[in-house]
This record gives sequence, structure tokens and C-alpha cells, in this order.
Amino acid sequence: MQLTVLGCYGPYPAAGQNCSGYLVEDEAAVVLLDCGSGVLSRLRHFVEPWELNAVILTHLHSDHMADVLIIRYALLIKRLQEAGLPLLVYAPAQPKEEFSRLAYKNVVQSKPLSSNTTLTIGTMRFTFTPAVHAITAYMITVESGGKKLVYSGDTEYFPRMHGFFHRELGLFYYAKSVGSRAGSRRF
Repeated sequence: MQLTVLGCYGPYPAAGQNCSGYLVEDEAAVVLLDCGSGVLSRLRHFVEPWELNAVILTHLHSDHMADVLIIRYALLIKRLQEAGLPLLVYAPAQPKEEFSRLAYKNVVQSKPLSSNTTLTIGTMRFTFTPAVHAITAYMITVESGGKKLVYSGDTEYFPRMHGFFHRELGLFYYAKSVGSRAGSRRF
């Protein structure tokens, strides 16, 4: 499993940087975790948006999902040139107004997620833990090949958090602690 940081800023990016976006890959799939402002441009250095197997959003604040609205246009133009499946975008169903904006024509299909959702994409297994945030939000756990990665998204500390990470993980990945360097790391 490989993690590439495409952006890590919120609620707006520093000059020349991007809001939250993390590319997680294994030998069988490429998944984008969050897609904030500026992420599409950085993503294209690694893969094209139509090569993604899915996008998973921790929550529906713009600094985590704004470029999904732009990816729709890239996919629409690509699908005019050649046929393909719609991109699956998994996200909390609330706020409803924001969730309803995700699906687009025949190029993006939105799927609600909850703490009961388990996704298998490639060899990666994704599970979701409720986060403490102003709107419905989830932390994402990714497991593959005996490795585990947790992306906290935006959350406040909550009592179960420390025990969960201490007991379950060798790595806790918190977006706000990354700093200004984008890069790639294999786990």
C-alpha cells in the first residue's frame, strides 16, 4: 500500500499548496481520500481522474471535497471521447444539500457511507469511525497486506480515539500534522 500526500491544508491552502487530498494505492486499485481545493491538479502528476477506482470523502466541507465538483467536468469530457464506468464517490449523506451535488450525469455516482460501511477496493479494506466535527464526518481506516493506515480527517480529540489508535495501529496519520511537504510513502 502506498500513500501520496496531494495536499494537507485547511480550511484554505497556503500559496502553491492544496487542501486535503491523499492518494492510496495497492497493486490493484487507486483510491483518493478527500479531494479539497487544488487536489485535482496535483493528482494528475500521478494518475488521471478517470483512472481512480473511487473517491472517499471524510466529510462535506469544501476543503475536503471542492475538487470533486471539478473532476466531474474532466470525467465528462473524457467520457465524450471514450466509454467508461462512472467514478464512485463515497461520502456522508449529510449535509444533504452537499451530498446531492456530488452525483453528476453518467460520470459520477455518489454513495452514502456510515460507520457500518465496509468497502473492499482492490486488496484494500476501508472502514469508518465517526469523527467529532461540526457536520457528519468519519475517520477512515485502510487495511491491506497486513498494514493499517488511519486518516483522521477533521476531528476533535475524543476519549475513544487514543485507545483506538494505541491498540490498533503502528501508525496514526493526522492531516494537520503533515506540514507543507507533499510526497509519497510506501507502507
